[in-house]
Amino acid sequence: DVLTNQCSDRLTVPAGILTVTETARAGYQLTSVFTNPSDALVNSNTINRTADVEVPTSSDPADEVQVSFVNEAIRNQLKICKALGANSSVLVGQTFNFRVTNITDPSNPVVLGWTSVQAASTTQCVIFGNVPLGTVVQVDEVFGPDNPNTPFDESGQFITTTSPATTTIGSGVNTVTITNTAFGQRS
Repeated sequence: DVLTNQCSDRLTVPAGILTVTETARAGYQLTSVFTNPSDALVNSNTINRTADVEVPTSSDPADEVQVSFVNEAIRNQLKICKALGANSSVLVGQTFNFRVTNITDPSNPVVLGWTSVQAASTTQCVIFGNVPLGTVVQVDEVFGPDNPNTPFDESGQFITTTSPATTTIGSGVNTVTITNTAFGQRS
């Protein structure tokens, strides 16, 4: 086992071309392999997680060959949708802003970014981006002074929302739909 950004202890191996195989780790994919010195890499296969490396004959530790495997978290798309409830046509054309936060560690939330969707008579969606597999995200609709693009009262007095919405990023496209419903007052 080798920790991220670390090397194993030096291994004594026979000279020649050796195949080094990395064990797969759930949620991560191998994206590249490189060696030091660079000409020691004969071949690599990221799908099989293997590298063929030429190791010279030498008793000098300075002649060692290092093999590095580069992994990245598997990512999948997060799609954020805006839907309108019954009798909410007054909200058509309004822009709604959303904050996306990684809450995988609830004591250390990390804002991943912002996006917006313009409401229409049918559900409208936007691809927020690619988020690592297994990440727990919370999508918050941002009202009030943080969203000056909407001309109506967003205090909750005349509109309801299903925000916030939480999902865990899984395989494929992950969709979060926030619905707003406008309601009036009697005079």
